[in-house]
Amino acid sequence: MGKVIKGLATTILLIQIIFLSGCATVGSMSRPMNYQAPIPDENLTTNLLSGMSAPTDVDQSIRQLLNAKVRLPKLNRIAIVKLNSSQINEGFIELNSDTFQTFISPLRESPHIYDAAYLPTLLMPVNKDMIELRKASALFQADLLLVYRSQCRSFNDYKIFANNHTKAYCDLESLLIDVRSGLVVATAVSRKHWIAKELKDDVDFYETILKAQSHTINLALKDIAELTVARVSQLVMP
Repeated sequence: MGKVIKGLATTILLIQIIFLSGCATVGSMSRPMNYQAPIPDENLTTNLLSGMSAPTDVDQSIRQLLNAKVRLPKLNRIAIVKLNSSQINEGFIELNSDTFQTFISPLRESPHIYDAAYLPTLLMPVNKDMIELRKASALFQADLLLVYRSQCRSFNDYKIFANNHTKAYCDLESLLIDVRSGLVVATAVSRKHWIAKELKDDVDFYETILKAQSHTINLALKDIAELTVARVSQLVMP
């Protein structure tokens, strides 16, 4: 029993350290007074919130979607949603002090993005399909929805007379969606890798693995931020 309690205490301490070390607080920013919404595209007359399951001409709906032109305001808010992958415990490893510097800050530095923030979990729908996510983003008054999913795999090298090493490979896939129309305006896939060795300050090697995966994901998020900024600049109103 004593060993079980000791093991449980170590696990709780590990989780606390992962959450608390290098934490960053990122809040949303208010919509600027000079915000101006774009005029709706006349070609996009289908109500995408209800989908195309209604008894309508599917071919006509498809033509409308393909011919639609997305125009964004000169100032935009981006709601960010991280979808879970099949990997255990992956949900929290992105949230660290580097996330703001590599992902959030580059987005906000764009002259056409006044705010970029994670969609509050209180608004997160139970059914995370794109329609429900767009509704939640609309409540957040976001012009764009940036959805991504990450998947990591680690290869570990255990050593007897030296520090253990781990090599993390992470794939990140993203969609940039116009909340008003539901159209996907950009996609991206990024693969990064990173090698780390176990440090004295690490509680155990599992923390080393998580930190390596976290750093690798941030490298991929940096690429996604750069591509997003470039795409938004192309779509703003003249």
